[in-house]
Amino acid sequence: MIFTYNPERFFPYTRVEIVHFPNGADDPEFFEGSAIAGPVPQMIRQTLLYLRTAVLKEKIRKVRGQAEATRMWNYPYEALEEVVANSLYHRDYQTREPVEIRVYPDRIIVLNYGGPDRSIKSEAFKHGVILPRRYRNRRLGDFLKELDLTEGKATGIPTIRKSLAANGSPAPEFETDEDRSYFQVTLHIHPEFIVEPVEGVNGGVNGGVNGGVNDLLELISEHPGNRVPFFAEKMNVPVRSIERLLQALRDEKRVEFRGAPKTGGYWKV
Repeated sequence: MIFTYNPERFFPYTRVEIVHFPNGADDPEFFEGSAIAGPVPQMIRQTLLYLRTAVLKEKIRKVRGQAEATRMWNYPYEALEEVVANSLYHRDYQTREPVEIRVYPDRIIVLNYGGPDRSIKSEAFKHGVILPRRYRNRRLGDFLKELDLTEGKATGIPTIRKSLAANGSPAPEFETDEDRSYFQVTLHIHPEFIVEPVEGVNGGVNGGVNGGVNDLLELISEHPGNRVPFFAEKMNVPVRSIERLLQALRDEKRVEFRGAPKTGGYWKV
């Protein structure tokens, strides 16, 4: 698991599979990223790199009357770092199932097979005080600790909770079954990144484009007195896309156009 480039030769399904559900769990549409395989440290680093580039987003908001802007992430990197590392450290490598990461619009679920040791009571996950009497894959954990990928002292769950709280994110959820056959961690998105559906608007303003609606509303609020070309440049999308979004928002009475179109009017929330 550490010194071979292909651990799957010895432990089948030693890999990470990432699946995106852009329209939520109730929609049949999904797409998969390439499976991440190789020695365990490489899988941890490549999985985190993928999540950092394809999933993580930062939002910066100016606060009136305050010099410093507030910053928040949809998911704090430190929490994902702990979840991913622990899923590969504590999984049961005799079970022929990959670590699975499911990315939804409002949450990320990380599932690994081989649940927590029975010495850990279910209530412990609610309070964040984890005191295991024994570790699975202890030798693997020693190597990961030397590589600064884990701490190895049952600090993972408290770190996840603290990093989420510091980011203003909801608390994590931990789930297993009576047989301790799996362990599932759910991280909920920061409230500032929740996409509210625009009622009565369909097609291109649903799903992923709904995020564009929120971004556009934020731009209009922060940069009053501007027109379509300005917003298209800021969002790096075609002018026609901005026009469609504005028309949908106008129909919903969420924005209005002030002034005369030909003489320099502007949009206002």
